[in-house]
Amino acid sequence: MNKRFLNHRRSSYLCSLGLASAALLLSSASLAESIAVKPSTAWLKQHLQELRTSWPQQGSTMAGQVKFVFGNEVWQPGQQFSNGTNWLALSCTPQACELEPAVLQVKRESWQGHYDDSPTAGQQLRFKRTKLSAGKVVVWFQTVSTSVWLNPRAVPTYYSAASHPKQPNTPGTLETLIELPGGATATLVPMLLQQDLKQQVSDGDSQASFLLQLRANGKRQFLLSELGNCSRAIDRRYLQWAGDLDGDGKPDYLISFIDADGPVHLYLSGQAKPGQLVGLAGLYISSPWGGECDGNGWL
Repeated sequence: MNKRFLNHRRSSYLCSLGLASAALLLSSASLAESIAVKPSTAWLKQHLQELRTSWPQQGSTMAGQVKFVFGNEVWQPGQQFSNGTNWLALSCTPQACELEPAVLQVKRESWQGHYDDSPTAGQQLRFKRTKLSAGKVVVWFQTVSTSVWLNPRAVPTYYSAASHPKQPNTPGTLETLIELPGGATATLVPMLLQQDLKQQVSDGDSQASFLLQLRANGKRQFLLSELGNCSRAIDRRYLQWAGDLDGDGKPDYLISFIDADGPVHLYLSGQAKPGQLVGLAGLYISSPWGGECDGNGWL
C-alpha cells in the first residue's frame, strides 16, 4: 500500500487529536461565551491516550467494538473487505429508523491522490439492501461484532439525517438540539479554538478549528476529533443520527467529522466511562476525496 497515502491519513487525524487534547481555552462558534477547561495532568494524559488508541490498526479503516462503513460506492485501500451478507443498513425515513439486512459486494480498484507517487491498490465497496425500502441509509453495520443488539429491528430514533435538525434559540452557533424521551434534551455545540492557542499548537496556523461538545443531563463532554479540519468551515451535518442503538434506554450518537476526508465516530452510552455521557464504540475512516485535503469542504 502507498506509504505516502497512509502517512497523510494518519498525520491528518493525529493532528486533530493533538488540537483536541491541547484545548485548554475555547469559545463557542458565535463567540458569545467562553469556557475554561483546566484538566489535571493525569486526566490530560489519559485523554490523549484514548485519542491515539482509537486509530485503526494499519491496513484497516474500522476500529472499535462496532464495525461500520459510512457511505456507499466508496473506495478503501488494501483488501480488508470481502463479499458477504453479514451487514445491516440503518435505514431512516423522517418518521422512524430500522436495521435492515444488507449485502456487500467488493471490486478491486486502485486510486491515486494528488500527493501520491503511484496508485494505491484497494477496493470499491457497494452495499445493497436485501429488500426494497423507502428509507435513507445512514450507515452500514457489520454483524460479526459480538453486539447482540445488531439484528434486524426497529430502532428508537431521536434524530436522523433523513429528518430536519432542531435548532436551539442560539442563531449562528450551529448548535443542534436533540429532543429525548420524557421531555429531556441534548445539545451538540461546536466550539471555536481561540486563535492564540491555535497558533501555539499548530505552527502558527491562525485559521479556525472547531471541537464538538455534547451537553446533556447537566454534563458536558468533548468528543474525540475536530470539525472542519480541512476547510475550516462547518455546518450541522456533523450529526448523522441519534437514538438508542444498544437498547439501554440512553441516547447514542453517530457523528461525522468528515471534511474532504476524516473519521466518523459512533458513541454509545453503554461505553461511557465514569463522568462521561458516551464512549467511543466504533470508528470509520472515510476514503479520501479529490486530492485528499483540498479545502473543498463537506462531501
